[in-house]
Amino acid sequence: MSAPDPSPRTPTHGLRFRPHGALAVAALVAALGGLPLISTAWYTAPVLLVPLAVVVWVLRSGTVADATGLRVRALLGERFVPWTEVEELAVERRRRVVAVLHGHRSVWLSAVRPAHLPAIIAVAGGTPPPAPPSPEQPPPAQTPPAHTPPAQTPSVAVDHPVD
Repeated sequence: MSAPDPSPRTPTHGLRFRPHGALAVAALVAALGGLPLISTAWYTAPVLLVPLAVVVWVLRSGTVADATGLRVRALLGERFVPWTEVEELAVERRRRVVAVLHGHRSVWLSAVRPAHLPAIIAVAGGTPPPAPPSPEQPPPAQTPPAHTPPAQTPSVAVDHPVD
């Protein structure tokens, strides 16, 4: 008997990406610092909602990548994107990772950095592309054998950042 397909709402085991917990601590410190403001004037109380919203955002938001797809959570919403809808994973100009969907729509993957892309691709069942050489380490020099014909250069696909 085969296991049923997990629905988008069932918790899955996969890679979890979340904002750093220090942001929640900083927001709580800001909320405590704003308490004396309330004692001066009662109408300043809504100012405390900003750091409290930041705490809720840090605790709630994030991205989970598993074999079925991507689950992206934000402050007020959640979206499940199956891998069949994802056309490519791209990096925007501000180093934000987005999933480009069919129809040229995109979904920002909260708390995901460009360095996480090989792990996400591996979880999706793909093979990550080879890492480019780092600027500190030049690629090793390769000398071709003396009597071989010149090799043809392979075509390379370049992903352009999403605007």
